[in-house]
Amino acid sequence: MRTRIAVAFVIVSLAATPFAFCNDAAGSIHIGGAGIAGTDWTVDQIEKQFAKEITQIAYTGHGQKHIFGRIPLVSLLKAAGVPVELKMSPSADPKLKSFSLRFVAVARGRDGYVVAFSLAELLPEVGNRHVWVALDEDSQPISEEDGPIRLLSPDDQKPARGVHQLAEITIVDTAAATSRPDVTP
Repeated sequence: MRTRIAVAFVIVSLAATPFAFCNDAAGSIHIGGAGIAGTDWTVDQIEKQFAKEITQIAYTGHGQKHIFGRIPLVSLLKAAGVPVELKMSPSADPKLKSFSLRFVAVARGRDGYVVAFSLAELLPEVGNRHVWVALDEDSQPISEEDGPIRLLSPDDQKPARGVHQLAEITIVDTAAATSRPDVTP
């Protein structure tokens, strides 16, 4: 329960933070946060690095069916240095056991729209939720209004966690968050 409250606090705090980009960043997304060096990714960089992982998916939004070229979000997070390896050994140090399960990816669009995914739900070994970084739409660059990069979450019952104009992903370590002033993480 404490973790859920702490994660909600972090998300609300991030959503309330002023958000602005310089023109240079308009065609890229920034991935940074807890324990990782921040990196910027353009569509071209993602297409080159993940050329073998790019696949097509049919996705319907607002009653319109489109085909998106995409990669798994977890692949991009791994390349950015997010710890996605799962260590489940019963003899592991409790502070390191299942270390990757304590992180949350907070995604923000250029318009300030914010959504969150636990890393556990993205990992194939745990939640296996499909969340995609879309790089093109119907074999064309994604429109300025929606892109150049989108986040798609087709497994959700309602499409509320899709992000147009994906601009930033912040990794939050929930073990460092607490809503109780008398508790030191």
